[in-house]
Amino acid sequence: YWKTQKGVVATGAYKNQKDLDTVKKLKIKDITFSFVGITEHTNGINLPKDTDVKLIYSTNEGLIQSQIKKAKSQSDVAVVFIHWGTENSHIVTQSQKVLAKKMVGWGADVILGTHPHVLQPIEYLKKPNGKNALVIYSLGNFISAQSEAPNLIGGILDFEVTKEFNKNTIDIKDVKFIPTVTQYEGAYRNVRLYPMTMYTKELASKHGVRNFDSRFTYDFIKKTLDKYIGKKFLSDSK
Repeated sequence: YWKTQKGVVATGAYKNQKDLDTVKKLKIKDITFSFVGITEHTNGINLPKDTDVKLIYSTNEGLIQSQIKKAKSQSDVAVVFIHWGTENSHIVTQSQKVLAKKMVGWGADVILGTHPHVLQPIEYLKKPNGKNALVIYSLGNFISAQSEAPNLIGGILDFEVTKEFNKNTIDIKDVKFIPTVTQYEGAYRNVRLYPMTMYTKELASKHGVRNFDSRFTYDFIKKTLDKYIGKKFLSDSK
């Protein structure tokens, strides 16, 4: 569906070998971005044996390396989306850290992680040219009807990319994490999303998740953001 939508770049599930071999790109203000989608697993769901669909698994480091290098050769900024890590854990695994460093060495400029359903930290990793690459190990849930307090906290990563055309180098700066909260009522009714700047203690006190997890409070959200994202990266919020 998304591949048919104008202005949308879809990556991660590749229709066939030709689609896998085609670098997905988007040009914004004379800066070209490329996108590579990788997964650690498919939650126990296997592709049919006769399918043409291709996936890039995190264990296939040779393919990951070639895909990132190809993407970087055709763009200024190589962005990697990766489905990895341990569900419901804020702790970044050693395998995540090792693979992130390898991907940056292969040319990744930005790594955006998903799958744990909870927040995991943001950090910079040094690229071979001495510039910084940006990694967020897990963005958390954007919107969900899960039933544990940490699952309801997610966010949007905002950053600026500048290019020095004379040297053909890019810098990533002004990195800010914009926190969001999924809100629902009893029996998972009226699911909706709030930016933290619009969220209130009253909303938190009425959240349907409190029927399952009494930890969920406004202060719990703030403490979770401070602990796993940190004030350095948090956008202005109440």
